[in-house]
Amino acid sequence: MLKDRTLENFNKQLFTELTLEEASAVKGGICLKVINLEAKNPVQKDPIIMVGTTPIFMTTNISSNSSTYISKEICLDSDLTLSIWDRDFITEDSGNYDDVIIAFVNLSNASDDMKYLVGGGYTLSYSVTPD
Repeated sequence: MLKDRTLENFNKQLFTELTLEEASAVKGGICLKVINLEAKNPVQKDPIIMVGTTPIFMTTNISSNSSTYISKEICLDSDLTLSIWDRDFITEDSGNYDDVIIAFVNLSNASDDMKYLVGGGYTLSYSVTPD
């Protein structure tokens, strides 16, 4: 009888179901899927979507009340920031930029839910799952 309980406890410890958040922490990585960018009445018209310091999407002169399908998936080994920026040339001749951050979020937790980054007239839909 004692042997059966010990084996049962051992199996429970080995085969415990993990939540997505726990699985992400154990594995150490996350996958980000950036799905769609909606522009209602954007305060800036040249959005750039960045993961950490890497741009994954950009466009110029985006129209109000428009939607852009992005569909980019990136798997990461560590926590990074997803952000929306606006890029404008200070002067066309210099090639220098006047970058303005519009919204950002830390990508540290995985979940099944669709998430939304909202700011400056933009709504960016994305999801984060364990790698």
